[in-house]
Amino acid sequence: MDFQHLKDTANFLFASMMDAMVDLGVSPDLMFAGMARSFEGECRELLARDGLDLTKLEDAANMEELVQHWADALEKNKLAAHVEIHRVDDEEIDVEMGGCVFSEACKINKQHHEGDIPLCPWIGVLYALVEEKYGKHLHLNTADHHVEKDHHFFNLHVTDW
Repeated sequence: MDFQHLKDTANFLFASMMDAMVDLGVSPDLMFAGMARSFEGECRELLARDGLDLTKLEDAANMEELVQHWADALEKNKLAAHVEIHRVDDEEIDVEMGGCVFSEACKINKQHHEGDIPLCPWIGVLYALVEEKYGKHLHLNTADHHVEKDHHFFNLHVTDW
């Protein structure tokens, strides 16, 4: 199986799961939290086996460093073409990304659910890392998706609950 075939298959699976979750009425924030929980087990091992080096993340001195290492790991492993961090503090995290390997899934989801926020597995990973390292929870405030430009912006709220 070549890379493009594998990528298309992954996008199909991800798009169909997103559609099903939205059709069931599950909120995006709840979906991200669920993805974070799945990252704590076998999914983390799959990412490590695939080359996503998360060891630097565990050694991060503060949340800003953790988020930057996460962004660097996504770019290094070509999971997203670019990830920019605009804000990290005790209240919010602002992330902008583009060129994600799951762009096709987001386009499909946007066609079926125009006003909904497509899921982002990489934001789910960030939810898990922040919770694991700092005991804090992330909640999706806003997400601005421009699927036609393959560009996404997430504003996340940091809480203790």
